[in-house]
Amino acid sequence: MRAGRSQSQGRGTARGTQAHKLRRRDARIAELERRASLTRGEYAELRQLTEARDHMWRRLPDRIAHHRAALRALETYAEDIGLGPC
Repeated sequence: MRAGRSQSQGRGTARGTQAHKLRRRDARIAELERRASLTRGEYAELRQLTEARDHMWRRLPDRIAHHRAALRALETYAEDIGLGPC
């Protein structure tokens, strides 16, 4: 580990890593879309990347509902053990 960095400031969190991957994917999509012509391989890559991005957006409402349900369960548990409403 480099000097001046604490243990918690390591390579980043999983969420930060995921955000970085999403930004890289979006940048690659933009790069490919700017080109006037694409090879077959690049066209296939573009199709795969855009399908992955679209799939993420289609799944988002279900993921939000899942996390809201988990939050409700935690709030109920907090009330049950006497922490009061959150």
